[in-house]
Amino acid sequence: MESSRQSLRTGFTLVEVLLALGLFALASAMLVQSATNAIRAYEAVQSNSNQEQMYRFMLRSIIAIEDREEVEDGGDWELPDESAASWEAEIEETEMLDLFRVTIQIEIESNSSQSSSDEPRSFEVYLYRPDWSEAGEREQLLNERRDAWEDRNFGF
Repeated sequence: MESSRQSLRTGFTLVEVLLALGLFALASAMLVQSATNAIRAYEAVQSNSNQEQMYRFMLRSIIAIEDREEVEDGGDWELPDESAASWEAEIEETEMLDLFRVTIQIEIESNSSQSSSDEPRSFEVYLYRPDWSEAGEREQLLNERRDAWEDRNFGF
């Protein structure tokens, strides 16, 4: 009897151990891969967020320029993160007095190799700038508006 008890040893067989190690290795590889993907996704979102902040910074800075010729000339700037940016603007008069449609194209040349794209982005803003109107054109537009207002028939 004693010999039969010794033959019933408790423990795992070699096949069971190898199978457990294989499953552990597979699960570990999947865990590492998912963690790597999560880190890359976070960095991509963070990079995109930083780039959006740079575009907003540039746009606010350009809108703050009051000189029409300076806006039309465009320019190159160095951004706070030490990347370079270039911009140009096209100004169009609207039918409303002293209101201008400004199309601004901004290209940020990122110094990091992880940048998703260096494509220029275009923004369209409307700016009220009485100083940008030429005196003759402004007076002519004002007279046209006044005449159109007087010519209206309000049913009186």
